[in-house]
Amino acid sequence: MSAASGGNSEPKQGQRSQSARGFCPRSTMRVPQPDIIEHFGNADAVPQLPERCLSRKAGIVWCCPKFDIEMSVFLMSNAPKTVLCIHDLPGFGRAGLSVIVPVLSALGAQAVAVPTAVLSTHTGGLGTPAKLANPGYGPAALEHYRRLGLRFDCIYSGYLADASQAKLVEQAMDLWPDALTVVDPVMGDHGRMYRGLAPEMVPAMYTLCSRASLILPNTTEAALLLGDPMPGVTGEAELHTAQTQAQRLTRICPRVLITGVAAGRGIACVGADRATGESLVRTPMVPKSFHGTGDIFGAVLVGRLLQGNVLPAAAQAAAVFVADCLKATPDEADERLGVWLESVLPQLMQNPE
Repeated sequence: MSAASGGNSEPKQGQRSQSARGFCPRSTMRVPQPDIIEHFGNADAVPQLPERCLSRKAGIVWCCPKFDIEMSVFLMSNAPKTVLCIHDLPGFGRAGLSVIVPVLSALGAQAVAVPTAVLSTHTGGLGTPAKLANPGYGPAALEHYRRLGLRFDCIYSGYLADASQAKLVEQAMDLWPDALTVVDPVMGDHGRMYRGLAPEMVPAMYTLCSRASLILPNTTEAALLLGDPMPGVTGEAELHTAQTQAQRLTRICPRVLITGVAAGRGIACVGADRATGESLVRTPMVPKSFHGTGDIFGAVLVGRLLQGNVLPAAAQAAAVFVADCLKATPDEADERLGVWLESVLPQLMQNPE
């Protein structure tokens, strides 16, 4: 019993709990008692919150948010999968975290967003966006999550504002080494690097890809990682070239999926797995090109992998969903603004069979 508690070891309902620093508002959390007891074997083995920041009444924990708490103790066994998403956040234009978060949510996963940059729009043809970048935010956010005891099932990275941000993703990999790590090495498309990215991004991304579980380059990014000649201005590669590149990329990362590969009248994703070999996913060509479809593809892929799908099946589901989004978008729609995925999202909430 501390002096700050005013002599009361148990705060009464409706009052504020107190800490050594003064009053602190309480939050409530109903503990899933049977699940926790089953997990730890018996009630006595269940880890408890610090005495000074909880009281128990009928299964309610009153906890003071000022204290760092091992939150994972209270996660139910059937809790949603959690994905740490390290991408850019455009305010307008369906790309980056603007599409990744709703897609993962629709697939039953909790997306924890760590923006690499906050932009007024994405960078694809909408002028020069206003940009909010705080180099210290990302590392501080990850450290906060570590102190909270959060656990991530997947780390999914994409657009990095500069080469130094590769260290942010590597920090996440160090903190949560058991997580599935999916890297979309966003560097360019249509045979050229994106405007504003410096040449040192290529070696930084190469190093990052070497630590990933799975990488998702397009044909331009595959060429950049391998030091190959850039593909034509359309960004398309012959199927056999992509298959060769995918196999070579497994020297960097155990699993590779090259996206946006021209395959006759269709479009293909060419996969290679260091352990199991090649895979190929074909979908009919939809004669439209919109910004942000790669981010949608990656988010669906990650969500399906976390549901237990093998890589070819997850890639097929992602390709079909992107095609459905393209079909749902009017022909006269502005391609810079992205696909109209809002009406298609409910499809992801259906149980895949």
